[in-house]
Formats: sequence, structure tokens, C-alpha cells
Amino acid sequence: MNKIKGYLDHLDEMQKQLPVEPKYKAQDVRGLDSPLNVVYELFTAGDAKAGVQTSAFVLPNDEQVREKKGTKKVFLKNMMEAKFAKSLVPISQRVLEPADAQKVSFDAYFTEVILHEICHVLGLNYITLPDGTKTTVGKALKDLNTPIEEGKADVVGIASVPLLVGKGIIPKGRENEIYTTYLAGMFRVMRFGATEAHGLGVLIQYNYLREKGAFVFDPASRKFRVDLTKIKAAVQDLARQFLVLEGDGNYDAVKAFKDKYGALDDITKAVIETLKDIPVDIAPIFRTSY
Repeated sequence: MNKIKGYLDHLDEMQKQLPVEPKYKAQDVRGLDSPLNVVYELFTAGDAKAGVQTSAFVLPNDEQVREKKGTKKVFLKNMMEAKFAKSLVPISQRVLEPADAQKVSFDAYFTEVILHEICHVLGLNYITLPDGTKTTVGKALKDLNTPIEEGKADVVGIASVPLLVGKGIIPKGRENEIYTTYLAGMFRVMRFGATEAHGLGVLIQYNYLREKGAFVFDPASRKFRVDLTKIKAAVQDLARQFLVLEGDGNYDAVKAFKDKYGALDDITKAVIETLKDIPVDIAPIFRTSY
């Protein structure tokens, strides 16, 4: 708990150091006051049990409620442990070069989930459109808001890693683990499909970072690796793209970005095809006393 609160202590600095012009970060960081909990999930039912299983959540989503009352942040540690062991580890062994696969760790995965959830509040929530209309990013981007916001939270979190390493929040030796775990995790989430918000958000990140040379495919081994000489600059560039798209609230620009980077190429399709025997997600079975 103290470790997670350490991340929150640096949120203002993370906001100020976002790689964008001041107008795209001219907003106080709010909405992360109030409870923050790491828990073991003992039972869920209904919508919470159906489909992709939640690793963590920050609720409510309503911007006005967040401003006035803050949010409740819950990290489901046993769900994350199960996803990591049953899906992420076998995927990493299948798709990554052996040297990178050895760097994949639960601590890195847990760190990424924390950063993803807290980075939802970074950037802008309220914007002014060119015609003077004041609105929220969500209303401006309509059906494309969720995948773009999920992608932004991912990549802004990864882009913040060097800052947090410098502050001693993330151990220096864990930085490379985070980048390789980030890549392996993309293959887990892309299997949700491009019609699912997280799946599309990750697919956009993956294609952009491959284009920048941060993720490298070896045709001989049919495996991927992270280019550690390019990953930091590449995630900064991508974070800038997401933050500007949200800050401008230009639906057409977001759609063009999604159309360019939101499709699977043949190489990736073939690699994903080799993962058919690995669970896409976990299906929890809860034991009760009755």
C-alpha cells in the first residue's frame, strides 16, 4: 500500500512532465483522493464475472463526481496473479526472444496495472473546441473515446517510468523488466479483439511502437524483442500523440489515427495464431460455504 501511495505522491510532477505543450496539461490532477486498496477477490457475479476479467478499477467514471468526491481505486491482486501465471507467462515464452522472456515479471506487470489506473487522470478531461464549445474529452471523441483513453493510460504510464526510477519509486534494475512485460502483455490483450476497447487501444500502441522500431520481429526465430535504445523515445512520442488527440477533441483526427494503427498485419496474425492453446483470459470459479 505504501508503495502505491508513493506513485500518487508524484502525480503532479508526472502531469507537469508530460511530453506535450503546456495547453495539453494545463489542468490540476484531481480524482485520486479517497480510498486505494489492494485486495483479494473472493466472489463476483453478474456482469463482473462475464467476459474479460477486471484486474483493477477506478470508479466512478463521471468527471464531475470524480472532481467533487474523488474515486475508489481497487487492485485485485489474486486476479492479476492468475492472469500472469496462466496467460502472460506462457505467451511471453512463445512470442519473445528468450533473453526478453526471462525479464518478464509479476512485479513489472503489477507496476504497469498501477500506472495504467492512476494515469487515467493525466492530460486533460475538459477541453474547449475550436468553435468555443466547452466539453469533456469523452463527449468529443464519442465511440472512440474509450480505446483512446485506455491506450493513453497505458503509454503515459510507461512513459513515466524513467521519472519514477529517478525518484526511487521504481527500482532501476526493474526498468527493462517493465518494457519487456509491456510487450508480452500486448499479445495477451490483443487477443481480446479490436472490437474490445482495451484490445484496440493496445493494438494501436503495438503498431505505432513497431513502426518506431521499439519492438523488433526476427523472421528467423519468429519472435519479438524490445529495442532498449529506442523504446523510451518511442513511448514518449506515442504518449504525445494520445495526449494531443484527446486535448484537441478532434474526432476525425482520432478516427484517422485509429484507422492507420488499429489493424492486425499478417505477421502479428500468424504469431497470435500460435497462441490458440493459451487461455485468452481466466474464468474464475469461486468456492462458497453454501
